[in-house]
Parts: sequence; C-alpha cells; structure tokens
Amino acid sequence: MALLFLLFLNNLNVLTDLEQENRTCILVLGMHRSGTSAITGALNCLGFSIGKFIMGGIDENNEKGFFENIRLYRFNKNIFKEQALTWDTSNYIDFDQMKNSQSRTYRLELKKIIRREFKEDPSNLVIKDPRICLLLPLYLRALKELGIEVRILFQIREPSQIATSLKKRDNLDVDNSYRISINYLLQAELNSRGYKRYVVTYKELMQTPQETLNASLAKLNLAHNNDFKSVSDLLDDKLYHNRNVELIPSGEHRTIRSIYSLLDKSRLEWQGGTDFILDELRTNFYRRLSLEKVNEEKDKQILKLQKELRTEKKNISAFRKKLKNRNTQILELQKKQENDSK
Repeated sequence: MALLFLLFLNNLNVLTDLEQENRTCILVLGMHRSGTSAITGALNCLGFSIGKFIMGGIDENNEKGFFENIRLYRFNKNIFKEQALTWDTSNYIDFDQMKNSQSRTYRLELKKIIRREFKEDPSNLVIKDPRICLLLPLYLRALKELGIEVRILFQIREPSQIATSLKKRDNLDVDNSYRISINYLLQAELNSRGYKRYVVTYKELMQTPQETLNASLAKLNLAHNNDFKSVSDLLDDKLYHNRNVELIPSGEHRTIRSIYSLLDKSRLEWQGGTDFILDELRTNFYRRLSLEKVNEEKDKQILKLQKELRTEKKNISAFRKKLKNRNTQILELQKKQENDSK
C-alpha cells in the first residue's frame, strides 16, 4: 500500500509540473503522405519538443525522418487494432459510444506517455501521427486533463499527389486513397471545432517555408526560435515528389477536391459558412458509405446463395445419376428374373 501511495504521489507531481508550466501542444493533423512529417520536423527545428523516443527515416520514404514519437505511435496503433481498424480505413471510432471504462483506460495510458516523453523538456509540444485524425477526441480530453493547451495545425496536400505516393508505397488504388483522405480530414475537422487552428498546404510549406511557418505560428499565437537554416536543410526541395501530378478522376474525387479547396481557401476561419458545406459533404459521404456497405452485404448474400445453388444443382445432378443407375439395376434384375422363370 505504501508503495502504491508513493507511485500515486509521483504521478501527481509529474502532472502538477506539466500544469504549472502552462505549456501548449500543437497537434499536427493530416492524411498519410500529406507532409505531416515535414511540418513536424520544421516545428522541431523552431523549438517545439517532439519527445524523447522518435521514429527515424526510411530510404525513399521520409528519408529525413518521420518526427513521430514511437511510444505514441505504438499507442495509436494498439487502439486501432483493438477497435478492428487499420490505417487505411474509411471508418471511425465513435468515442461517445465507447464504454467509459475503456475510454478512461486509454486516457490514463495516453497521459502517462505524454508525461514520460515531455516532462524533461520545458518547450511547447508538437505531436504528429495521421491516426490522431481519428483519435482526436481522446487526445483533446487527455491534454485538457494534463492542463496543456491545444492548437491544431492541419497539413493538407493535393489529393492526387497523396494517391500517387500511396500507390507507390502501398499499392493502394486511387479510389481508396480518396476515401481514406476524406474520412481523416472530415473527422479531424469536425472534432477540432472550437480550438485555435490553421491550415498549411504542402506546396507552400516546401516552396516558402519561412513565410509559411511564421504565418502559421502567428495565427496560432505561438512564439518560436528563428532557426530557419535548419528548417531549410530539412525541407529539401528534392524531396518534394509527385508535385506535377494532376487530379485523377476516380470515385470520390469531387468530394476530396471540394474538401481540399474549402480547407485551403478558408484556412478554417469560417468565412462564408464553410462549416455548413463540410457538414453536408460529411453527411453525404457517410450516407454513401453506409449504402455501399448494405449493397456489399447484399452482394455477399447473393454470392452465398449462388454458391449454395450450384452445390444443390450438383447434388441434384448426382442424385439423378444415382437414380438412373438404380433404375438400370432394377431393369436388369427384372429382366434376369423373367429369364430365370422361363
């Protein structure tokens, strides 16, 4: 009991330390392959902490690094696994329907990781993992309970460039890429309403990094250092791949184009009722997905019935053949009986 009490006091002290520092966390939200690693790395250069255990780069896939906290990455992946989701999903987690005990367990674990990773660095935080687009309610509540203010920075990229990149990396078809992007962006936008937020395009980040980052952090009302030399070294223009890819018409291309344009033009400052337009796009998108799932289930049932019908037809054919053989045998026996009686 004494040991448990000491552990409780230790955790309480960590929490108090975080609260007294009045720290702010930028949550970088965006689809996979949209440039979230680039902008997180740039923010790290400008003095924002990304924690202690960081994911490195991979040749031909974020060579300069992912700038993603490994412990948070594993935590996010584990939730997806427990919720039967993969990164390339067009579904989402309804935290309102989740059991309180499970939600609380997730929050406690998340707060524990944040305390461990960021306690020793007094800087403001930046956390990035595209999966957070679908885990945002959990992160927002956990950070609030830690006394950490939240700013939201959306990193968006031309949908066709993302699709081309995912095709090369994961052999993902264009239509699925668009659906995943729509799901990530719509969920992140909806659940971040009411927070101070801003939008950055990958093109402007790569072409005018200093101006873009200065404007973004000014909008978020956050101070930073001026190590733009490190930012320039990080954001190598040679790493800006697929920049000339045009929009690929496929499935949901009109929806993802509309979302991208709305986010780009409004910068989430809600001029002209952008939120209402996004709400309509969201409603229609998930309605279509729901209908498709119903149709897919019907198609599965039809295929199952067709398979059963083929099996029954084979059984009937085999039975007819067996019946024919029996009739033949009966005729032969009758004929033999007649011959024996003569």
